[in-house]
Amino acid sequence: MKKYLLIFVSSLFLETLSMDFSHILYELANTHEETALFSAAKFGDQKKLETLLRFGIDENKSSKSITPLHAAVLGEHTVCVELLLRAGAHVNAATSRSETALHFAINSNFITQMLISYGAYVDATDIYGYVALHNAAAKNQEAVVKSLLQAGADVNKIARGGTSCLHLAAGQASKDLVMLLLDAGADINLTNQLGETSLYVALNNSNQAVVELLLERNALVDSFSKHGNTPLHLVLKKGDESCQSNALRLLKLCSEVNRADSQKLTPLHIAVKKEYVEVVKCLLGANAQVNVTNYFNETPLHFAAVSNSYVVKLLLEAGSDPFIQDGDEKTALDKAEEGYFFETELMKNNKQACIELLCYFMALKKKAALIKLLSQTKVNLQRFVFFAKLLSLLKNNRSACHLTNIPVDIIKIIADYAVNIQPACL
Repeated sequence: MKKYLLIFVSSLFLETLSMDFSHILYELANTHEETALFSAAKFGDQKKLETLLRFGIDENKSSKSITPLHAAVLGEHTVCVELLLRAGAHVNAATSRSETALHFAINSNFITQMLISYGAYVDATDIYGYVALHNAAAKNQEAVVKSLLQAGADVNKIARGGTSCLHLAAGQASKDLVMLLLDAGADINLTNQLGETSLYVALNNSNQAVVELLLERNALVDSFSKHGNTPLHLVLKKGDESCQSNALRLLKLCSEVNRADSQKLTPLHIAVKKEYVEVVKCLLGANAQVNVTNYFNETPLHFAAVSNSYVVKLLLEAGSDPFIQDGDEKTALDKAEEGYFFETELMKNNKQACIELLCYFMALKKKAALIKLLSQTKVNLQRFVFFAKLLSLLKNNRSACHLTNIPVDIIKIIADYAVNIQPACL
């Protein structure tokens, strides 16, 4: 009973204790096995801490591998930290996870500088390879980052997973902190084990100010992750507010627009599916391959066929082949029919959209509708690659039905229309 009562003894009474009793203080731990010294450091009880230290209590005695210095730093108890350091606390003592007090000091630049002045090793790593600079960068602690760098911290130190300080900062930190790391020599194009650069991380976290900075500093835009995603793939898939503007910015810098991801999706596939018309135009202007197929043998035209007649037009003008079959042996025409796209436009009485769909998709086998709409709307078919293919089929007497699933008479109607139309209308 006396043991438990002694834990709550006042600091005034502690001062009267004989040195002969000081050794039992550690034994009188509370239920969490904290020594009186540890508890004083943890709660910032300066007076009690001074008293215990004056009686020679071991300032390095740990509670489950966490020393009083760790506890004081975690609590940001500046005076207690200084008292412990002056008393000889081991500044580089490590926890069971190899964390030093400096790892815990990221919220206080003053404590960080104090620990450094007492010999803290700035590049001490925990069991995951993280140093104090990693922690400070991740928490956007610019002043602490600056102090650590001035003390000689390795700006390119790599932690578990290939994570650099710049990777951590790029996700959430400010532009100024990232600039600080870059000016200190951080490798802007360093990749982690997933193949992600800092630019990739910034884009993935929508840290737009940092994205702009990294692009200004010539970050690689053609790098690709373990899953085959380039920064361009990433922004198109994310679809956030800055998606299209970032995509257009990246396209101005990209030298490779046809790289496919792990699903064999190119940026054009994604832009078409998301209906990012301006990005589609830019990709086509950069010579994106229009007949490239994904894992399911779908071309970008298969995606456009179910939703956007204008993108269909852009793709066909760029040479998309509407006869390519996907993994289910369906062409873009089949996709359009499945999606009721033609019927939707017909109900809107949108003659221009209908004529384009009818012609571009080989008339959907609707002969009467085709003849009627051809008489009402002028469309320049000769600018489309597929038209030349149709003429070639007729010229060589090959089975258009077999190759395109379109009746020969429909093809002849389209061909006759294109030949007889007045040049001024083309």
